[in-house]
Amino acid sequence: YTRVNCFQVRARDWAGNESDWTSPTCTVVDGEAPWVEWMKQTFEPFSSHLSSTPVRVSWHGVDDGGLATSRLLLRLAPPGEAAGSWYVPWGWNALTTTSASRTFRAGTTACFRVQMRDRAGNISSSTFAGSQCVTIPYDDRSFTAVGPAYRGRSSLLLGGTYTRLAAPDAWLVRKGVRMRAVDLRVNGDWTTNPRVYLGDKEITPVVNTGTLYN
Repeated sequence: YTRVNCFQVRARDWAGNESDWTSPTCTVVDGEAPWVEWMKQTFEPFSSHLSSTPVRVSWHGVDDGGLATSRLLLRLAPPGEAAGSWYVPWGWNALTTTSASRTFRAGTTACFRVQMRDRAGNISSSTFAGSQCVTIPYDDRSFTAVGPAYRGRSSLLLGGTYTRLAAPDAWLVRKGVRMRAVDLRVNGDWTTNPRVYLGDKEITPVVNTGTLYN
């Protein structure tokens, strides 16, 4: 609920003379926290951003008494490590904007939560809008080529580089990875799907495009 209370005052002297009414002074009684949501569902499980490209998040809120500031919470799972605790990065505690951006290392999974504060001091729950996560991919240059392979460049591809495996027994290897899913983007004509292994275990695709593996 939101209620506006306005007050005016006038004075009377001992002779009975009265002043004019003052201009109204109003206060807002606001008992509800802001409603907040992510601006649009631009988050994907895997980002097309490289580590050098900032990830930008946007949100918006609604409150009858007016919005004041936002707070953005972050949780990181660095490459090869489990996710840490939620925390508020420096400069994200009292944002007067409704967007923020930051770069992350390749292989990092970054999760975001947002809170908004209204002018009455009510703060929305950090879980109201839900968590949104994104993983910054490794490009082909971060993998070690085992077997015959050709490294090339193309402005049409992620990071402007590619690796062409030149033999059936050629591999790209990345060590020290913790993962829940693998999103593999490939170009070319394939008679069969590429084979993805976690250690000695082959991971089978979970979608018919053959690019998402669990």
